[in-house]
Amino acid sequence: MAVTKSGEPHETIGRRVRAIFPKEAFSSWGTWPPNVFAVAASILSTSGGYASIVNEWHDRTTWPEVAKKTGKQWVRAVENGKPPPKKVRDAWTVVQRSFARPLIDSLHQNELRTALLELIIFADEASAGVGIPHATTHDTPRLLVQATGYLLLDQTLAPKIPKTVLTVLPKQHTPTVGVTLRSLTHHLALLESSEVAVRWHWLPSQHDRKTLNLLIVPWPYSVSSRDFAPRNVKNGCAPEFDYHPVVDDAAGLALELQQLLSKAKANKQRVDGIILPESAMSPEAFSAASAVAKKTKAFLIGGVRGRLQTSKRPVNVAVMRFFNSTTGDMVEIQQRKHHRWKLSGGQVKNYRLDKKLDPTKDWWESTVISKRAVNFICLRTDFVVCCLICEDLARQDPIADVVRIVGPNLVIALLFDGPQLKNRWPGRYATVLSDDPGSSVLSVTSKGMVDRSVPRGGEVRKTSIALWQDALSDHSEISLPPGKSAALLCLETKAAEEQTLDGRLDGEATFYPVIKSVKYL
Repeated sequence: MAVTKSGEPHETIGRRVRAIFPKEAFSSWGTWPPNVFAVAASILSTSGGYASIVNEWHDRTTWPEVAKKTGKQWVRAVENGKPPPKKVRDAWTVVQRSFARPLIDSLHQNELRTALLELIIFADEASAGVGIPHATTHDTPRLLVQATGYLLLDQTLAPKIPKTVLTVLPKQHTPTVGVTLRSLTHHLALLESSEVAVRWHWLPSQHDRKTLNLLIVPWPYSVSSRDFAPRNVKNGCAPEFDYHPVVDDAAGLALELQQLLSKAKANKQRVDGIILPESAMSPEAFSAASAVAKKTKAFLIGGVRGRLQTSKRPVNVAVMRFFNSTTGDMVEIQQRKHHRWKLSGGQVKNYRLDKKLDPTKDWWESTVISKRAVNFICLRTDFVVCCLICEDLARQDPIADVVRIVGPNLVIALLFDGPQLKNRWPGRYATVLSDDPGSSVLSVTSKGMVDRSVPRGGEVRKTSIALWQDALSDHSEISLPPGKSAALLCLETKAAEEQTLDGRLDGEATFYPVIKSVKYL
């Protein structure tokens, strides 16, 4: 039986547990904290019983210490192959006695609800540090080593549960506003049956640094109306357009990156990563740019446009190449765009494309939409980054929900858009993620599209090629001064303390990337 969120009375606690673990007893699967978390969180997510913790809970002056102590005991139990601590077993006994009860009873029955909440919290405490890179030594707990292996091989912390049912993931942020299931944990996140494939990567390329320098290159610097063309569609489909630059200057991009990196080096500025906007490169241009980035061991994130042999439609992809300092290899990660750009008649005029596209119609981007996936890249113990492409930032389903569950430290949005202003749509949606879960958001567009954008009546022309938003400060619009081609963002991570609904603090183990300085090249 698939796990649903119906909460109908005929679904019992026992049926839900058996749907997650159909054949195994608690003695086998219940020793692993993420498994227990998945079961308890799934039940309370369906009934909404977790919200009661705001009104009724243990003494919050003593409870955090009890939870942390039990979590440490559980870590030792995993280390020694022993059963979970007594408090965990006692809570599970309460749940087991309730197997015949309707699932909705987890909302109304105090003893059952409390037991489920305790299981979630104890499992969370036992899982402190899962999913982030640590230098493995003989003292590293078996639980952390095992969790890392599960995550990288199976893309879940609970591999015995089919991912079509539930996925357990690490998380970086605990929401500071609202009352949700996510507000209960510091370390574990539950993703219920989802069309989105989650991929977790461990690439400790900047393992020993507390700053991260990102070179934003708003390529292409010029976009022509000739780069846009209407596409023939059949069967009454909505009008579509192609974006395919008449001139693909792969050699020019490589030369530009070489010059920018030389300028940075001359100014004694380190470059850790290079960011280019959506659709900035052809596959050939990306290869040329990668060759330049590899020489400095900088990672490269950029939008690549191209065509598949199996489809006449183009693809719109974010391609990420990282230098793995552990293996010395370059690792390539690809993530396709999940939503098409709807180019309205007003935008056709705003971007001065009315000689190529009929401004009385709405035009849809011609691109392949396929299996949805999102990648989380763990660069170091305090830094997890993910990448979105344009509309994927604005559309709240299905990708934004996954991003909110995990709460990466930094979200990089690659756009093919006008100026990046806090009062335009990128600023509004960046604020959503910076408020909850607390991610910092960087949106980047091309100078060519900024220059094509016509200000509305009475507005002053803005030239912001990037926009930054974090939970600790206001928006920062990044505009290039005259004669400059790129911006170098120096980011630092600030530690802050986050608190769960049950009152547990994380000891300032949460990190917020903020802008330390901006240099222009």
